[in-house]
Amino acid sequence: MQRNVKIDILDQTEARIMYQWIAEAGWNPGLHDAETFYKAFPTGLIGVKKDNELVGVSSVFKHSPRYACFGNYLVKPEYRGQGFGLLMTRRRLNIAGYRNISLDAAPENQAIYRSVGFRTAYFNQRFEINWQHAPDKLHPNVINLKNVRLLELLEYEKNLFPCKRKALLKAWVTQPGSSAFCFRDHCHIKGFGVLRPCMTGYRIGPLFADTPVIAEHLMQALLQHSLGQPVFCDIPETNPHARHLVHSFGGQPIDFLCARMYRGYEPDLDYPRLYALTSLESG
Repeated sequence: MQRNVKIDILDQTEARIMYQWIAEAGWNPGLHDAETFYKAFPTGLIGVKKDNELVGVSSVFKHSPRYACFGNYLVKPEYRGQGFGLLMTRRRLNIAGYRNISLDAAPENQAIYRSVGFRTAYFNQRFEINWQHAPDKLHPNVINLKNVRLLELLEYEKNLFPCKRKALLKAWVTQPGSSAFCFRDHCHIKGFGVLRPCMTGYRIGPLFADTPVIAEHLMQALLQHSLGQPVFCDIPETNPHARHLVHSFGGQPIDFLCARMYRGYEPDLDYPRLYALTSLESG
């Protein structure tokens, strides 16, 4: 390690700086991502400092003893190419230990992750939807997620995420300014989705549904709370119905394609029910 260089866990003030950088980089984080991720993973945001100046940031979210996710990888432009990013990645690998690890890598970062053992599983494409239609009556089975117990959501998504993520899900569905809906049929959850405010417009994620029709009902409910602003969502190529869904609402792909990579193994998930990722930063 270079002299006068250290890696620290970020405090809340530094976490806000981190997400300011991410916004300036054009990644369009949620307005409350800093507080939400800090609440769920208080030791999960890390930074590299040179002479006590924060020069790079990243995250390692330990969802369970067997699974972790890397994200939020960014080095200030004037410090790139000097090894700071690799220092953070090595530290994150040390923190994650023997866990299976996932991340979503931008094209310029995929080579460095391959060099430390990550392999590409598939790609996620970001779409933009501009929904200007007047509010319509929701399907009677679509209800506010506030009326659903957290344990029910965790049980529903057990084949949609590699592990139970109680800390993140609890913080995620209660973000200020967010809208969240569930599709319930005969007391059983058949899908749910969350819309959260971002630096630009809103982002939908996750969006899980048992069928394309249920996904459509949930998407309609979420879009009606977007206040006419652009809505973004990250769609896995593993579910062709997801692409068809966003196209049916006028969605178009934008120049934001990331590779889902794993260091370990690709989990056996129920991809036909996964219509939009929670976020690229959290798996």
